[in-house]
Amino acid sequence: MLLIVFIVIGVALIVAAGVIIAQSFSDYGSDFSIGKGVATGALILGGLALVVVGFGWREVGAGPVGVKTRFGAVQEGTLLPGLHWIIPAVDNITVFDGRVQAYNFEDIDSVTRDLQSVQLSGLINFRIDSAKADRILQEVGQPADYAQKVFLRPSNTALKEITPEYDAFNVISNRDEIGQRTLANLRERMEEFNIIVERVSVENIRLNDQFLASVEAKQIAEQDLARANFEADRDVRLAEGARDARVTRAAGESQANDLINASLSEQLLQWTYIQQLADNVQLMLVPSDQGLIFDLGAITATGESSGSDDALEPLPLPLPATPTDESQ
Repeated sequence: MLLIVFIVIGVALIVAAGVIIAQSFSDYGSDFSIGKGVATGALILGGLALVVVGFGWREVGAGPVGVKTRFGAVQEGTLLPGLHWIIPAVDNITVFDGRVQAYNFEDIDSVTRDLQSVQLSGLINFRIDSAKADRILQEVGQPADYAQKVFLRPSNTALKEITPEYDAFNVISNRDEIGQRTLANLRERMEEFNIIVERVSVENIRLNDQFLASVEAKQIAEQDLARANFEADRDVRLAEGARDARVTRAAGESQANDLINASLSEQLLQWTYIQQLADNVQLMLVPSDQGLIFDLGAITATGESSGSDDALEPLPLPLPATPTDESQ
């Protein structure tokens, strides 16, 4: 804006000087005096000076920094954002963007420790060291060239150097660590070129399809094995449970039998025996030495009338008569 103001004022002064000269040499005669000559000369010189000064102003915007060159030679120091005056046709200003730049890397080929191919994608943020922009121009070149010349290839190389330290099975899970190690590597490399690396983000690591297929097959096999082991363990636990249940049941039955045996008496056994007889049984054969010969009618009648345990007493079996001498 200031450049335009100086140029407009300068041109206006030159035009004013021209009008004065034209009026002095009109068709009605010439009255161009020494005073008018001095005035017009001053106007012309002043206008030219303003035009030259106007063309000498250069603006460096917010964010970028400028580097002055004189006849192509880099001048020491950098120009901060704002207005700066240079000698027209002698000096020039080269502007570098000092803001953070982004390098999006995609499908950078590398390998893992077990020689599986991987491809890395992500983002690297970097910027120039604004205070040393003059050295970048002197040693590297124009702003459009420095990233291509000294940054992109080393960045790709740094990424490739980290992944061979990881196996294919854990390279993806260590993505953040790979980014941090690449950042440290790049900062050391870029220091000599006056480039500051702010951040390295490895957003994706892609393994080859063949390896992924083998990993999937292995996972399926491991799942099948785990399921088979689970089922085998379950069957063992079920068998052990059934065995323990049988042992517990047998122990319970044994304890119950012991209790039953302890509670049995002769009268109870006789009564239970009688209860199992049919109503119409009048004669039965039993061992003679067990005390089990009963008069059923008497027992039944007595049991129905009194219901006492005395009816359970065994009755003596009548012995046959001994033959007499007369019978012989």
